[in-house]
Amino acid sequence: MYYNGHDTNPFPLTYPAAPALPATGLNNNRFYYFGAMYTISGFSISASYGIGKNPANTNTADFEMASGGLGYQFNPRFKVTSGYYYLKDRNHSANHSSEVAVGAEYNLSTRTKAYAQVGYVDNDGTMNQTIIYGTPVAPGKNTTAAMVGIRHTF
Repeated sequence: MYYNGHDTNPFPLTYPAAPALPATGLNNNRFYYFGAMYTISGFSISASYGIGKNPANTNTADFEMASGGLGYQFNPRFKVTSGYYYLKDRNHSANHSSEVAVGAEYNLSTRTKAYAQVGYVDNDGTMNQTIIYGTPVAPGKNTTAAMVGIRHTF
Protein backbone atom coordinates (compact mmCIF):
# COMPACT_ATOMS: atom_id res chain seq x y z
CA MET A 1 0.00 0.00 0.00
CA TYR A 2 1.19 3.52 -0.76
CA TYR A 3 -0.37 6.64 0.72
CA ASN A 4 0.69 10.22 0.04
CA GLY A 5 -1.28 12.93 1.86
CA HIS A 6 -1.24 16.69 1.69
CA ASP A 7 -2.26 19.21 4.36
CA THR A 8 -5.68 20.23 3.07
CA ASN A 9 -7.63 20.05 6.32
CA PRO A 10 -7.93 23.48 8.00
CA PHE A 11 -9.55 22.03 11.15
CA PRO A 12 -7.21 21.10 14.04
CA LEU A 13 -8.00 18.15 16.31
CA THR A 14 -9.24 20.58 18.96
CA TYR A 15 -11.75 22.30 16.63
CA PRO A 16 -14.12 24.08 17.47
CA ALA A 17 -12.24 25.03 20.66
CA ALA A 18 -9.30 26.08 18.47
CA PRO A 19 -9.92 28.10 15.32
CA ALA A 20 -9.53 26.71 11.82
CA LEU A 21 -6.16 27.41 10.20
CA PRO A 22 -5.38 27.84 6.53
CA ALA A 23 -4.37 24.56 4.90
CA THR A 24 -0.73 24.61 3.79
CA GLY A 25 -1.05 22.13 0.92
CA LEU A 26 2.32 20.67 1.94
CA ASN A 27 3.11 17.03 1.24
CA ASN A 28 3.20 16.05 4.92
CA ASN A 29 2.24 12.39 5.12
CA ARG A 30 3.85 9.62 3.06
CA PHE A 31 3.41 5.96 3.98
CA TYR A 32 4.63 2.74 2.35
CA TYR A 33 3.40 -0.58 3.71
CA PHE A 34 3.35 -4.19 2.68
CA GLY A 35 2.42 -7.35 4.52
CA ALA A 36 1.39 -10.93 4.02
CA MET A 37 -0.23 -13.79 5.90
CA TYR A 38 -0.15 -17.48 5.08
CA THR A 39 -2.32 -20.16 6.71
CA ILE A 40 -1.95 -23.93 6.40
CA SER A 41 -3.45 -26.69 8.56
CA GLY A 42 -4.60 -24.24 11.22
CA PHE A 43 -1.22 -22.49 11.55
CA SER A 44 -0.91 -18.85 10.48
CA ILE A 45 2.23 -16.80 9.99
CA SER A 46 2.28 -13.12 9.09
CA ALA A 47 4.80 -10.37 8.53
CA SER A 48 4.69 -6.71 7.54
CA TYR A 49 6.97 -3.75 6.96
CA GLY A 50 6.18 -0.05 6.73
CA ILE A 51 7.83 3.35 6.44
CA GLY A 52 6.10 6.62 7.30
CA LYS A 53 7.54 10.09 6.94
CA ASN A 54 6.73 13.76 6.59
CA PRO A 55 8.37 14.84 3.29
CA ALA A 56 7.66 18.51 4.06
CA ASN A 57 9.74 18.31 7.25
CA THR A 58 11.91 15.19 7.38
CA ASN A 59 13.33 16.11 10.80
CA THR A 60 9.95 15.64 12.51
CA ALA A 61 8.78 12.18 11.47
CA ASP A 62 10.58 9.34 9.75
CA PHE A 63 9.47 6.00 11.17
CA GLU A 64 10.05 2.39 10.22
CA MET A 65 7.97 -0.54 11.50
CA ALA A 66 8.36 -4.30 11.16
CA SER A 67 6.02 -6.91 12.59
CA GLY A 68 5.49 -10.64 12.68
CA GLY A 69 2.79 -12.89 14.01
CA LEU A 70 1.90 -16.50 14.68
CA GLY A 71 -1.48 -18.05 15.27
CA TYR A 72 -3.14 -21.41 15.57
CA GLN A 73 -6.77 -22.46 15.08
CA PHE A 74 -7.20 -25.41 17.46
CA ASN A 75 -10.71 -26.16 16.25
CA PRO A 76 -13.55 -24.21 14.60
CA ARG A 77 -14.35 -22.53 17.92
CA PHE A 78 -10.96 -21.69 19.46
CA LYS A 79 -7.88 -19.86 18.19
CA VAL A 80 -4.84 -18.08 19.62
CA THR A 81 -2.78 -15.32 18.04
CA SER A 82 0.45 -13.51 18.82
CA GLY A 83 2.43 -10.65 17.41
CA TYR A 84 5.68 -8.76 17.72
CA TYR A 85 5.99 -5.15 16.51
CA TYR A 86 9.16 -3.08 16.26
CA LEU A 87 8.96 0.67 15.60
CA LYS A 88 11.97 2.94 15.26
CA ASP A 89 12.59 6.62 14.63
CA ARG A 90 14.95 6.74 11.66
CA ASN A 91 16.04 10.28 12.61
CA HIS A 92 17.08 9.36 16.17
CA SER A 93 18.47 5.84 16.66
CA ALA A 94 17.91 5.87 20.45
CA ASN A 95 14.14 6.13 19.92
CA HIS A 96 12.46 2.77 19.35
CA SER A 97 9.60 0.65 20.69
CA SER A 98 8.93 -3.08 20.86
CA GLU A 99 5.51 -4.59 21.48
CA VAL A 100 4.53 -8.18 22.22
CA ALA A 101 0.85 -9.15 22.19
CA VAL A 102 -1.08 -12.40 22.58
CA GLY A 103 -4.77 -13.10 22.26
CA ALA A 104 -7.36 -15.85 22.26
CA GLU A 105 -10.88 -16.11 20.84
CA TYR A 106 -13.58 -18.65 21.60
CA ASN A 107 -16.78 -18.76 19.54
CA LEU A 108 -19.69 -19.24 21.91
CA SER A 109 -22.09 -19.33 18.93
CA THR A 110 -22.09 -18.26 15.27
CA ARG A 111 -22.70 -14.64 16.34
CA THR A 112 -21.03 -14.42 19.77
CA LYS A 113 -17.39 -14.80 20.73
CA ALA A 114 -15.42 -14.35 23.93
CA TYR A 115 -11.92 -12.92 23.69
CA ALA A 116 -8.91 -12.04 25.82
CA GLN A 117 -5.83 -10.05 24.84
CA VAL A 118 -2.72 -8.80 26.60
CA GLY A 119 0.17 -6.72 25.33
CA TYR A 120 3.35 -5.08 26.54
CA VAL A 121 5.27 -2.16 25.00
CA ASP A 122 8.91 -1.41 25.78
CA ASN A 123 9.67 2.24 24.87
CA ASP A 124 13.25 3.50 24.62
CA GLY A 125 14.51 7.05 24.15
CA THR A 126 11.64 9.49 23.70
CA MET A 127 9.20 6.95 22.21
CA ASN A 128 5.77 7.02 23.87
CA GLN A 129 3.81 4.29 22.07
CA THR A 130 0.83 2.77 23.81
CA ILE A 131 -1.15 -0.38 23.10
CA ILE A 132 -4.58 1.24 23.09
CA TYR A 133 -5.84 4.46 21.56
CA GLY A 134 -5.81 7.43 23.87
CA THR A 135 -3.24 9.49 25.68
CA PRO A 136 0.32 8.27 24.99
CA VAL A 137 2.49 7.20 27.89
CA ALA A 138 5.34 9.41 29.09
CA PRO A 139 8.42 9.27 26.82
CA GLY A 140 10.62 6.25 27.49
CA LYS A 141 8.09 4.57 29.80
CA ASN A 142 6.77 1.05 29.26
CA THR A 143 3.12 0.05 29.32
CA THR A 144 0.96 -3.06 29.63
CA ALA A 145 -2.69 -3.50 28.71
CA ALA A 146 -5.16 -6.37 28.95
CA MET A 147 -8.68 -6.75 27.65
CA VAL A 148 -11.37 -9.38 28.13
CA GLY A 149 -14.75 -9.20 26.49
CA ILE A 150 -17.64 -10.66 24.57
CA ARG A 151 -18.50 -9.58 21.02
CA HIS A 152 -21.97 -10.19 19.62
CA THR A 153 -22.94 -9.31 16.06
CA PHE A 154 -26.52 -8.37 15.27
